[in-house]
Amino acid sequence: MRTFPIIALALMLWAGVATSTGCHDEEDNGGNSGTPDTSSSEDTGSVTEDSTTDTPSTFDDIVTDDTSTPVDDVAVSTDVEAPDTTTDTGEPVNDVSSGLESFRVATFNAGLAVNFVSYANERVPAIISAINDITDVDVICLQEVWLPDHITALVDGTESVYPHSYHFVTKEEGGGEPSCTVEEALPLKECVETNCAAAVNLSECAITNCGAQFAAVSPTCQGCLAANLTKTIPEIFAACAEGSSSLAYEGHNGLLLLSRLPLSATEHTALPSTLVQRSALYAKVDGTLDVVCTHLAANLSEPPYNGPFGSYEGEQKKQIEDLNAWITTKANKNAVLLGDLNTGPNVGETIVEELPANWQFILGLGWKDPYLEQDEPACTWCDTNNLVSSGNHILDHALVQDLPAKDPQRILDQTVTIGVEGSGDVDTKLSDHYGIAISVEVEK
Repeated sequence: MRTFPIIALALMLWAGVATSTGCHDEEDNGGNSGTPDTSSSEDTGSVTEDSTTDTPSTFDDIVTDDTSTPVDDVAVSTDVEAPDTTTDTGEPVNDVSSGLESFRVATFNAGLAVNFVSYANERVPAIISAINDITDVDVICLQEVWLPDHITALVDGTESVYPHSYHFVTKEEGGGEPSCTVEEALPLKECVETNCAAAVNLSECAITNCGAQFAAVSPTCQGCLAANLTKTIPEIFAACAEGSSSLAYEGHNGLLLLSRLPLSATEHTALPSTLVQRSALYAKVDGTLDVVCTHLAANLSEPPYNGPFGSYEGEQKKQIEDLNAWITTKANKNAVLLGDLNTGPNVGETIVEELPANWQFILGLGWKDPYLEQDEPACTWCDTNNLVSSGNHILDHALVQDLPAKDPQRILDQTVTIGVEGSGDVDTKLSDHYGIAISVEVEK
């Protein structure tokens, strides 16, 4: 069971640490309805950019950051002139001579949760470089790209290799009853200020030193602190004292599709969610391959679940049900499903299952994981990773139903050297997750 990142982040912000803020994706008020909310460029009134266009230079070019009134959902697709899509051997990435078209697809949870996963800001350039160095992947589904600056950096920084991208931006407005009082939150604030002001990993420090103070505030206050983790101390206090968004990152889902090949028919759906908005992106790649990019609910140790499905496991199962139904309307059984699903099986003696009943439910819907079918698949969440505290799991998946698939591979698992202010050069993994890539074949 993984500890929820934004809880610790909220604690850190009480310690006086300001993080980047901005406008994020929203659940469209459908998050807790049990019915998927779908949005596309054709039928939602969203502003879309499906033709060749310059990538926005700032996040303000994508959506106005106006917190006084609700903003419209914005589906953002970017296209620039595509480079020559050949491998180092000179052979085309896609083989169109045999009646089948071949695609290489990948998923990667970038772990850009500032102040929870260490070195989030410092790792961004290394992640961009590593993605650009992949020579054979046609489309990659990224998760946990939460902040506007990180979205812009990744889209701009990879456009010479991946000139096409899609993400769905909305903003959940606040408003409602106050969640915390000054009196109940003060001991927590004082504890973090006393123990963690100089901590390198502030979230870990707060969990270690101030867990009792966090547990002492109400579940409603805990949820508010979590949902406002990207704000400064005064903003967090004001939000939780006056009523604020119920979702972290103001409702952003953190999903981003990057592609070498053109993306069309792009669409988004919101899934039932508490604390963090869970969603899915859909795109048709090169007019042929149906790709779905998602990130499902994690089984959190805290705060206690307070949604309509009884538990985080129950919420994740509902997300799977709704997601599968949505995919069926778009692609039947010819889609590739990519993402951190936060569920997986036992494998051998070292890889531990996570929400195994939900994993069996996914398999029962007809999905297959080519990565798990190979001999001795390696973990994607590993305790040997310097950014992970414990546990070996396979949480990240590239799933197919009827499509032929081959050549599964763990990717983006290298160690890189980054510069960290006050620490100099630091060796680290790119993320707390590793990526997965597979090749699929689709009839032309």
